[in-house]
Amino acid sequence: MLEHPPGLAGFYTRHGYTAGQERLLVALPNGMQVRKMPGHQSAVKPLVPGVGLTEVPGAPARVVTGLLPGCAVPPSAHYRHGRLVL
Repeated sequence: MLEHPPGLAGFYTRHGYTAGQERLLVALPNGMQVRKMPGHQSAVKPLVPGVGLTEVPGAPARVVTGLLPGCAVPPSAHYRHGRLVL
């Protein structure tokens, strides 16, 4: 995961990243980490099996899932009032 100026989204996309989100959401065992990046965007590229990005209904951006054990986001999850509901 990295931050980049908006003009570099195409560069990172060509290199296999999912780029261009203004927020970075990461599922963690104790909840979700949300990082807003004024003036920047995130680029994410899974490097190991089990880590990925998933769409969660209601979330302001895709969610990085599977980064740590116990952090998988089930298909039934949704985002409400700033929280991930499993």
